[in-house]
Amino acid sequence: MCEINELLTSLVIPYVESSNVEWYEQRLKEGRIFQYDYSKFINKKQIGEGGFGTVYSADYGDQKLALKRLNSKSTIKDFAREVKKIYKVSIHDNINRFHGITYDSTTKEYIMVLQLAKDGNLREYLKNRWKDNIFKISIVKIIQILNQIVEGLKFLHSNNIIHRDLHSKNILLNEGRVLIADFGLARELNDISVDSSTGGMPAYLDPCLMDPNNPNVAQPDEKSDIYSLGVLMWELTSGTIPFEKDNKYTVAFKTVRGDRETPISNTPEDYVNLYEKCWSSDREQRPTLKKISNCLEKISKETVYQFIINEKHSPASSPFSETSTGPSEYFTLVTIDPSNIITRKHAEMISSCIYGNNFPCKFKLLYRASRDGLKLKNFHSLCDDKEGTVVVSKVNQTEVLGGYNPIIWQKAPRKFGIPVNSSVETRESFIFSFNGTKNVFTCSRVINAKKAIYYSDEYGPSFGKYDLSLRNDMLLNYKWYCEQKNYSLPIRSAVGSFDVEDYEVFWIEKNQ
Repeated sequence: MCEINELLTSLVIPYVESSNVEWYEQRLKEGRIFQYDYSKFINKKQIGEGGFGTVYSADYGDQKLALKRLNSKSTIKDFAREVKKIYKVSIHDNINRFHGITYDSTTKEYIMVLQLAKDGNLREYLKNRWKDNIFKISIVKIIQILNQIVEGLKFLHSNNIIHRDLHSKNILLNEGRVLIADFGLARELNDISVDSSTGGMPAYLDPCLMDPNNPNVAQPDEKSDIYSLGVLMWELTSGTIPFEKDNKYTVAFKTVRGDRETPISNTPEDYVNLYEKCWSSDREQRPTLKKISNCLEKISKETVYQFIINEKHSPASSPFSETSTGPSEYFTLVTIDPSNIITRKHAEMISSCIYGNNFPCKFKLLYRASRDGLKLKNFHSLCDDKEGTVVVSKVNQTEVLGGYNPIIWQKAPRKFGIPVNSSVETRESFIFSFNGTKNVFTCSRVINAKKAIYYSDEYGPSFGKYDLSLRNDMLLNYKWYCEQKNYSLPIRSAVGSFDVEDYEVFWIEKNQ
């Protein structure tokens, strides 16, 4: 690894004025940036390429990592600048994690070592949702994705960093987590140097930065990222990139002129209004990230179970009308073990809240109280340590309550052998209800992620401790409890304890 420091020293001399290079060199000397041995990377495979470099997947021992090699025109100053940006923010759950650097002595190139996103990027994800010229996605799934992008952007902006190149190829997906990646164009807000001019993909770029007729062209700031977010919001409903048939020069001309893509039919009006404000030519009209979060929460409550359909060859009638009772005609890949409580149609609706529609999965029965016993130890012995489970409880013939836990169930963790009740964080959990009398399905998503799941020896499955949980009192009376606290919507009109006829736990197995 000494060759890295030697070459670095020789390259720093022409750029002593660069605080980024000085910062980078200092972190290397202090050992605060881990240096990988490039010769130990095996199974390298190119997985992406863009204007700023090429990305490979590779194995390093038992780790699967991503290697980002900057393009041939990049200098040590470019490399140090990008490392500094991602080093500063990669601790956030929705930012692609920076692991360190390595150096290829053959090509004399610096390479960043990053978290490998196992599920590709958002562009690929949306492309794969097209089937027979029809694109379908649920509002629930869209908001799941957007909420995480917004959280990542909030963290960037709170650290005085703007991304400037936010598009669907730079949004990565990793086992349900959404990650903002590629900081090749990222700048601090006070960086107005010449090389902070525009770049990236014109369809997503703030047109206020590109207008050649404006003598006072705007400098990139948070509102530039808000514009890009608005374009992403449209793309999530369409499944296509904006102005996909035009070249980049035509796209730039159109957006500067004020042209925008047409909303997809069946998109909620509030959602359209929101992204149209985000991509407004008037930067002052663009909402803050906090306002966007609030609007998305409101939309999620008002459109609990709605799908958006986009068709490349507009047929005479839509295969999914607004008056449809559900999307069962599209679910041919969701299967379920025999249940005393829910049907395949119920499973389809629950699955759509987890993955969106048309995702192949199987509901495998782990536990049934009437069969396996109501004692909490029976639940824990059969259900603990399984990631991705659905709990369903039958209150009566017309009411079913339940919840989805993306992480594991377990008893309270021990400290010196003593159980310590604890809440566990996840952003993907939700609780739900089926009301047979009113034919209504309600999906209530977690809003206090740090209290999403509750572990206690005196509890069975517990969502938010209060929102939906099975409790055991000192008299061994097993009671369910429901009171809205940490989830977005009440799933039951009555608050307090109640009995159920039976309850079951399913493990959701992804079919390949």
